[in-house]
Amino acid sequence: MQMINIVRHLYNNNIIYRDICPRNVMMDRDKRLRLIDFGFAYILKDDQAVQKLPIEGATTFADIDFLTEYIENPQAYFWYNYKRNFDLFCAINVITYIINKEVKEGMNGIHSTGICKNKKVRNGLQTWKRMQTKNKAYDALLQSIENLSMESDFDNMELILKNNYKNLQMIDNENYEK
Repeated sequence: MQMINIVRHLYNNNIIYRDICPRNVMMDRDKRLRLIDFGFAYILKDDQAVQKLPIEGATTFADIDFLTEYIENPQAYFWYNYKRNFDLFCAINVITYIINKEVKEGMNGIHSTGICKNKKVRNGLQTWKRMQTKNKAYDALLQSIENLSMESDFDNMELILKNNYKNLQMIDNENYEK
């Protein structure tokens, strides 16, 4: 839940971090998560929901739309229209990576090999698409992010995570607790 609260703080302060990945999430001695390396962060204007920015940061933990556009539109892959909720998708993917052994092994395999970035992005996209189609709890989390419209929606995401922690530990899982 700490990860959701970190992203809630970013969201409420109009910050798009753009680099949420395991290497940028640290735990302090009081066991609180800390986000480090704000080098790619961007502050949106108060009324702004989207900003076209250079693609920076860890792409393989990004949302399915981002990864799909990156693969399908190579001439424009240096720029992306970052939505305000972009970091939430990344946070859910990092949480899933941490608690799901299959996802962790797959993503570690992607990052440990010498394959080119496009191949890594393609493999990451396949992992997240498989997770979305095979795991109802993960899909529910993605839908809650898509439908984000108010502060209480963060509480709903935390509830989905709390109620479905075990369901997120396997890719192929039809179980989902509201």
